[in-house]
This record gives sequence, C-alpha cells and structure tokens, in this order.
Amino acid sequence: HENSGDNNTDHHLMAAAIFGLNRSNRIELSAGYDRVENIFDPTVLSETDKFEQTEVAAVYGFGSRGSRLSADVGVHNTWFRTFNSGQLNSSREYDNVGFTATGYYRFLPKTRALLEYSYDDYDYLSSLSTLDSEKNTAYIGVTWSATERTVGTIKLGIEDRSFDSAGREDESGASW
Repeated sequence: HENSGDNNTDHHLMAAAIFGLNRSNRIELSAGYDRVENIFDPTVLSETDKFEQTEVAAVYGFGSRGSRLSADVGVHNTWFRTFNSGQLNSSREYDNVGFTATGYYRFLPKTRALLEYSYDDYDYLSSLSTLDSEKNTAYIGVTWSATERTVGTIKLGIEDRSFDSAGREDESGASW
C-alpha cells in the first residue's frame, strides 16, 4: 500500500455450541468478539473509527425437527466500545441486553411460519447521550430449508423505540 493508513488488521472471533438435551430440547450458546478499524479515508482529517464489540447469547429451543409446533427463547448481552485516542467516538459506546421469543408452525415439510417478539435495552455510557432507549419489535414471517445449503427467512414487522430522554422523540415504524 502506498498509504500506511490503509494498513490495519480486523479481528473477528466467534464460538458456538449446541447441546441437544433430548429430541425436543436443546440449548445454543454463542460468544463473539470483533475489533475493527475503518479503512483510511484521505478526506477525514482525524483518525478513522476504531471499535470493538463483544456479544454473548443463549437460546433454549423446544420442539423436535419434524414437529408441527416449536419455539426458541433467547437472551443476549452486547458491549460496544471504541478505542480511538482521546474522546473520539466515546459517545457511541453502549451496553445492550435483550431477549427474543419465536414461535414456529410447520405448514409444509421444509417450511415454517414464524411469529417473533424481541426486546432490547440500550444503555449508552456517556452521561451526555440522549440515546438510552428500549426497543420492542414484533415480526411475522416464513423460514424454509429447501436443501442443506439453501435456507432462508423473510420477516416483516413493526418496531417501537422509546427513548429515556424527554428531549428525544420516540420512533416507530416498519422493520424487516
């Protein structure tokens, strides 16, 4: 590279485990870590964005592979931090805890309808932030697995985000 600012290394680490307790019950555990630098941009006079994100999650699943009804209930925690010099981007740092519940109804051998609800609580670390909020999302959709490698999910729904700050207007709208 001609520009030393283009030299950076991104780190991505992911681990996951699925424990089949019996034919109808399973637990999925996952953890991930990302440390990323945006590439050099000659139009930006300060340093580029540098951040790291750590996430842990657990899901309990009920229902065998071929059952007509099944469900997943999960929890997750995410920590988003920046590692720029000084206070650059420190206002973007947050903690997020949430859960998701999804119900499935199999109406074809390899196709299931789904109904999903998720809740997320965002806590920004900066005392000046007005982004602390709670987000509720509801989806309806379809998931399928035509072959081992051909799988997909389509979800459409609504999202409502309520900010803790009285000076910030709450948001709601479509989600997918």
